[in-house]
Amino acid sequence: MPNKAVVEALVIGLGGAVIWLIAISFDAMDHLIELMQRHESWQLDEIMLALVCVGFSGFAFATRRLTDLRGEVRRRRTAEDDASWIARHDPLTRLPNRRYLGEFTAGTKASAVQVVFALDLDGFKRANDLLGHAAGDQVLVTVADRLRKQFRSSVIARQGGDEFLILTSDNAMPFPLVAAQEAIAIIGEPIKVNDTEIEIGVSIGIAVAEPGKNASDLVDQADIALYVAKRAGRNTAKVFDAAMREFASQRAGMEQALRRAIRNGDIVPHFQPLMDLRSGRLAGFEALARWPRGNGISTPPDVFISLAEQAGLITELSDSLLNQACRVATTWPPGLMLSFNVSPMQMSDKLLGLRIIKALDAAGLPPNRLEIEITESAVVRELEAATQIISDLRNAGIQVALDDFGTGFSSLSQLGNFSFDRIKVDRSFVSECERDPKRVKIIQAILNLGKGLGIHTTAEGIETAAQLALMKGMGCDNGQGYLFSPAIPASELAQFIMGEAARLRA
Repeated sequence: MPNKAVVEALVIGLGGAVIWLIAISFDAMDHLIELMQRHESWQLDEIMLALVCVGFSGFAFATRRLTDLRGEVRRRRTAEDDASWIARHDPLTRLPNRRYLGEFTAGTKASAVQVVFALDLDGFKRANDLLGHAAGDQVLVTVADRLRKQFRSSVIARQGGDEFLILTSDNAMPFPLVAAQEAIAIIGEPIKVNDTEIEIGVSIGIAVAEPGKNASDLVDQADIALYVAKRAGRNTAKVFDAAMREFASQRAGMEQALRRAIRNGDIVPHFQPLMDLRSGRLAGFEALARWPRGNGISTPPDVFISLAEQAGLITELSDSLLNQACRVATTWPPGLMLSFNVSPMQMSDKLLGLRIIKALDAAGLPPNRLEIEITESAVVRELEAATQIISDLRNAGIQVALDDFGTGFSSLSQLGNFSFDRIKVDRSFVSECERDPKRVKIIQAILNLGKGLGIHTTAEGIETAAQLALMKGMGCDNGQGYLFSPAIPASELAQFIMGEAARLRA
């Protein structure tokens, strides 16, 4: 359809031509000159001159306005292009993002994709925790630059975090496994950040095109191959094959079963006792997820929790477990606490604190009887969100514990940045304390730190009487572990609580 302005210009031009032709046929100019000479007193010649000047001025003004309009259109198009680019690219590395990939794999150019590489950096999170986010960002930018140099004619994208995806053609990459090994060597070269050399590795999954598979299928296959590569160890590359296809089928079935289990409430909390080491009294319980699947078989928590995180189900799973645990806790004697772990992946959700408060309200459990455990690595990775979540929880009267204390790189700084009610000594220290004097000194330093800051302490994984005596002797407030009891189902809690009360009376 013709542009409206063009149509208007054609109409005006045509009208002007018609008037001009009529004027020629009637000798309009001669008649006008004769009229002006006959009526000199009317000043018709000056009026005509004024009209001509006004016409030229209007033409000049219109030309200038048209130039300005064209400039404004160019600026608007540039702004729209910039906004479109920002929406489809990662601002840090300036690589395409997930949205770009989704559009690309659905487009016509995707048919040219013959090889897909899925990359996940090994050791990046530890380096990021140790040196801070600014250094971590510099590492990601350096890795992106190195990938650009190696895969010049490929589509390179950052999927998020420390994950990258490369889509290339067969002509550009005839030997994918060789290219992957070269990428491992290039990325593994030391990266200098603030006078510190950082060495990271990378795991790579590879998918090669085959009949009937599109680019989206290759991306899925490369992700599966990457998962297998990561399980094989650092700096490993794996090509997707038939065996992995079976693995993918099993994983899909497992994910489907997990979705059903969460929806049906089959994954339930079991409760491990928390003991007051000074008085020997029961102080509360920590809720631990369990998935019984019949015939005495259960799926290990580290397996289904990891799967829930990868499948994007961790929030739904955590909410279900917390709601169940809070309802159970309302049946306990008023003095007993409920301790509940949140996944590190949930710390990016600024609404986490509000959902926890909602679960308390729904169950009718007082906020001061709930303690939320947060790992220090999650606090470091999601500093902004963690600040808001911890603030929301503490303002509501919920206690916050720093879990796995001493296993990360920023323990002391986190104790200075945030207000915690408890620090938990990681079981890796407790399990070795009888054989390793250094572990004992580390535990004592942690307990002294907690006492100096007015923070309660809990020792995890107490399994022997000697470990219990050592923790009590060093002044640890609370303890948990198989020495007291494994995690028990909710149906057995009343009997356990009664047994503990009878033990104290005896």
